[in-house]
Amino acid sequence: MKINDTTQFRKIIDDLRNLPEESDDINAYGGDDEGVLLRLYEALCDEKLYDDISNAYIQLYSIDFQSKHEDIDTFYENFYECNERNDKLRACKWLNQNEASAWIYNNPDEIYAAYRKIMFEFEAIYLKN
Repeated sequence: MKINDTTQFRKIIDDLRNLPEESDDINAYGGDDEGVLLRLYEALCDEKLYDDISNAYIQLYSIDFQSKHEDIDTFYENFYECNERNDKLRACKWLNQNEASAWIYNNPDEIYAAYRKIMFEFEAIYLKN
């Protein structure tokens, strides 16, 4: 896959670099005044990038947001129609983690670290000079 206009993605990654490297407070539901996590989620969906790295980010964001906003059940029920079974399985394989509500609530620092890892890997794949 190729991104035709990488400008918005480069801005998002630059803004990510301005966020702290570690945080217990930054997640899909808050703590990120610049909205970096949400902006990448929306950009990936808008560009219809659903390769493994983009899908992993989309699924992680969905799990994180839905578990805090409504409850993890909405993720499993595919309430927003963005969590097809195959996409969840691909994300689980990529993330190599179990989807468990307790893990999400008890490990915000690891979730944030995963966001950063995925975003920088995305940068390496799609935003090469």
